[in-house]
Amino acid sequence: MSARWMVAAVCLALAACDSPSPGRFAQEARHAVDGDRFAVHWTVEGRQGAAQAIRLNRRWGARPAVVRARAVAAIEQVTRCRVDGRTVSGDANVVRATLICR
Repeated sequence: MSARWMVAAVCLALAACDSPSPGRFAQEARHAVDGDRFAVHWTVEGRQGAAQAIRLNRRWGARPAVVRARAVAAIEQVTRCRVDGRTVSGDANVVRATLICR
């Protein structure tokens, strides 16, 4: 097997992963919003927390702003906390945010 095929196989295997950032999140749930499925990972301590939503489905030509809004909605629905809009980062596949909980 050539080196190019080996690199392609490793990249494909990593792309199929829905694991959160290591050592950061305590809870996980799966949730769908408007046809997009997400694995939502989060941790809350006191009134603040952190969350990450990983899109699980394929969507060709996905507009990052639309998918990001769906990911934020999934995070808020699953965690029952509000997302601080100033902290939202990521792309059409992985979205990270800070939570404000009551």
